[in-house]
Amino acid sequence: MLQIAMQEYAARHLEPPAPLSVCVAMSQGYIGYDLQNALREELIDRGIHKAVSTVLTQVRVDPADPAFQRPTKPIGSFMTKEEADEKVAEKGI
Repeated sequence: MLQIAMQEYAARHLEPPAPLSVCVAMSQGYIGYDLQNALREELIDRGIHKAVSTVLTQVRVDPADPAFQRPTKPIGSFMTKEEADEKVAEKGI
């Protein structure tokens, strides 16, 4: 989902990368857009003609939340140690 963030990081030598919060908002927008269209199509198929909207929201979180001590959701793509070593050697990341 955060492929955008990875692309931004990879292109950092061309221009400054977008902040992670912007990449997350873009992902939310893409997901909302796809869900909105799928829901609209399903409603039309059922003879229901109602408007469907996407609303992006922001949430304030407590930086002391214990969930931040042991994160469980990775950001970026998965790779083996060998693939990671190649990336480090190739791109210095």
